[in-house]
Amino acid sequence: MDYRYQAYTFAELLRIFFERSRSEILNQNSLAQTVGVSVPTLSNWFTGKHTPRFKDQVLRLATALGLTALEADLLLCSVKEAWNTYNTPHDVLQKYAIVRYREELVSRVDGVAELDVSLATVQSTWQLMIHDTFVSNSQHWGLGYKDDGVCRVERTMINGNYQLTLHNRFHNDVFIGGDSHCFAPPSYYLSVYAQRVAGGSENDGFALIFEEISDASHAIFRIRDQLQIASVISTRNGGDYFQIHLDRTNAPMIRPAEFNQLGLLVVGRKHRFFINNVWVGSAEIERLPQARLDLGIISQSPTPVICRFQDFRLYTPPNSFAADEHSD
Repeated sequence: MDYRYQAYTFAELLRIFFERSRSEILNQNSLAQTVGVSVPTLSNWFTGKHTPRFKDQVLRLATALGLTALEADLLLCSVKEAWNTYNTPHDVLQKYAIVRYREELVSRVDGVAELDVSLATVQSTWQLMIHDTFVSNSQHWGLGYKDDGVCRVERTMINGNYQLTLHNRFHNDVFIGGDSHCFAPPSYYLSVYAQRVAGGSENDGFALIFEEISDASHAIFRIRDQLQIASVISTRNGGDYFQIHLDRTNAPMIRPAEFNQLGLLVVGRKHRFFINNVWVGSAEIERLPQARLDLGIISQSPTPVICRFQDFRLYTPPNSFAADEHSD
């Protein structure tokens, strides 16, 4: 008996992956040519009238669309479970939700008005509201492990470090946070030291997560320390697409494999990003009430990634500044 993966049909998956990958080079005509079928045949696949007859046709689709091993197995098993090629467990396929995202570069940071407060002023005059040295768990960070079948994250406090260890089983890019109970004030400066101590890909790294409402709504200040690259992205709908607020930006002040100080200065919608007290970019990002600040880890390989965080500090402005906290 053929147990088909039921959460998505082949046609639904094909449309999702094609829309995500579509470009001036990749269209239905070029995709049909790459796979080795006629345009009418491919059109019937898109509409759900027919499915591929041969496994190698689906494999060529997966290659042309740049799918990960997990995504390829989703596509293959939507036709026949026996076509599972990368040994993704069936229960993982059943409960996995497709990330339907397209990245959209927003206006460059040149258009963002400068804040009327300097980092030096913040550090000397703003009030220190939270100072977590991670000796105890007074701020109620997530501890223990989380496992969703796709990845497993282990969260511990060791010798003044909040440590995240991420095991990425199938997905190409996994972002996950430690689960914080720290809510973002209207205006604030957040500082923390972060270090990647293990990983298997140059794209592995650590992140500040902010404007976090849930796993489906957050913004990320991402650091690829080995490449010395910083970026800022956000999503509000579970990953249908990510807005890029700071594209992959060279950040030579990053010290690979060492502790780096990450800073985030926010007044209203205006966000400024710092690494080792050096400004790397600015962006205007929507603010949401009751959003949280979190620490995150990112993996792009099956090799475990380990990141450590130290000296978490959250500053808020003096009372005289409060009237302007929500101003644009």
